[in-house]
Amino acid sequence: MNRRNFIKNSSKTGIALMALSLIPLKAAEKHKSFSSLKKDPDKLFNLPDFLEYKIVARNGEMMSDGLHTPPRPDGMACFQNNDGTITLIKNHEIGSRRLPSSYDSNLPKSISYDTNFAGVPYTGGTTNLVLDPKSLKRIDHYRSLAGTINNCAGGRTSWGSWISCEETRMDDHGYAFEVYANKRPNSVRRLDYMGRFNREAVSIYEPTGIVYQTEDDSSGLFYRFLPSDPKDLAKPGRLQALKIKSQIDPRNPKNNIKTGSRYEVEWVDIEDFHAKKTTTKYQGSIQGASPFNGSEGIITDKKSVFFTCKDGGYKEHGQIFRYYPSKYEGTTKEVEQPGILELFYESKNKDEYWGGDNIVIAPWGDLIICEDNGSKGCKLLGINNQGSIYVIGQVEDSSSEIAGVCFSPDGKNMFLNIQDEGRTIAIFGDWKKIQTLY
Repeated sequence: MNRRNFIKNSSKTGIALMALSLIPLKAAEKHKSFSSLKKDPDKLFNLPDFLEYKIVARNGEMMSDGLHTPPRPDGMACFQNNDGTITLIKNHEIGSRRLPSSYDSNLPKSISYDTNFAGVPYTGGTTNLVLDPKSLKRIDHYRSLAGTINNCAGGRTSWGSWISCEETRMDDHGYAFEVYANKRPNSVRRLDYMGRFNREAVSIYEPTGIVYQTEDDSSGLFYRFLPSDPKDLAKPGRLQALKIKSQIDPRNPKNNIKTGSRYEVEWVDIEDFHAKKTTTKYQGSIQGASPFNGSEGIITDKKSVFFTCKDGGYKEHGQIFRYYPSKYEGTTKEVEQPGILELFYESKNKDEYWGGDNIVIAPWGDLIICEDNGSKGCKLLGINNQGSIYVIGQVEDSSSEIAGVCFSPDGKNMFLNIQDEGRTIAIFGDWKKIQTLY
């Protein structure tokens, strides 16, 4: 794509569906040193000199509904509204049965899924932040889901909603919930048939409407949900897990999988999608479903599905897989032409790539990945179509993960969360110069 015209063109094609024509990363080139980033005087986030940021939300601020902005913002998506404004829907990775701070009596029960023994809602959930797309001025900010636990990541739909995922196996939790950008108040909409597990993120492959899902676990599975109605994910469907036919371990513990290696797959059914008797992970594993180490972010283009494994690989620095759906994906003819799983990238060097988590496709076609590794200085990385990894930004003075990376519909603003600092920022500037970082 011509980078001089990407802003103009991205609004027409749609970010989530842009094809990504990257070559397999047989040996990713080393990125430029961090000297290309300018030090942030506010010690939040370092960027190259052609980009700047603005804080659009802070932990603890009073919102429009009289509640305070919850901490630990995580997965996020941006939506275009009919009145010209944009809405960010943000997950908040908080909530636990054991911690007193996991309950809040101020949360309205109308948007709360669950409460403790005293009837007080759990604090996990989502907030909706409405902005003017030009000035980034806040227009509205409110709680859109409460009563859930550890809302980590999720995925957007094409009909203006966000699928928020609980990363937990606590009883009656571990589900996906649908939250709308343009509905206030939102109603609690649990998506039962997509399964109950330690879910991290989802992405819808638009050519078929199939929902692909990751599980954050050292031996988690990679799932797909075949909906009976692709426009209503609350209706029944089939939950399945991926099985590599050769039974090779994709976590690569023996270092016998090379970048670019491809494997035919099949899918096994998960019958007890509520996991009432045993976990979905166990149901899949006894049928030979393949384990992945810390599956995290996921995104689709027109041809494939990318997902990260934060702790995957021989050195456990992280992997990126690319799944190519079958021409007959989800049908009885799938056996004639099975889907293909490719090891797209595996990190051998922490300085290059360490603990890739949330992922998105940029308007100019590159993969953008957020690091989450517990170190001081997590990076925001890009991978271009020549296979080079480059650094877009870095946390300056914190061990916080970066999360929720997404773009405004016009491609001018990148949004992300600095989780531990409780900051949501908009990044903008001369994106045409991104190639100077290669």
